[in-house]
Amino acid sequence: MESIVLSQRKNFGIYFDCLGLISRTPSVKIGIDGYADSAECSHDCLELSNRRAKVVFQSLIEMNFPKSQVRCVIGHGVGSELDLSGTEPLRNRRVEFSPAATACDSS
Repeated sequence: MESIVLSQRKNFGIYFDCLGLISRTPSVKIGIDGYADSAECSHDCLELSNRRAKVVFQSLIEMNFPKSQVRCVIGHGVGSELDLSGTEPLRNRRVEFSPAATACDSS
């Protein structure tokens, strides 16, 4: 998880484009939401998803994304899986950016 490399623009092109646009619009705020799946953590998925979100936050700050535009950084653990079939286990290991209106909703 900590080996996330966000500096490789080719891997995250659309995210960098969106974040670039957001950073040029100071009134826009985002939330950084981390998620985990139950297969990767037996007991402390919430902590793992928090760390995942914080790693992305730190990477954005290191790339000069305005810290003031991040409303919150939060982990949600499991329970918000995108794929429950088990065919794509890594798909639930993710970080999402959300607009301020819905950022860091704990549901």
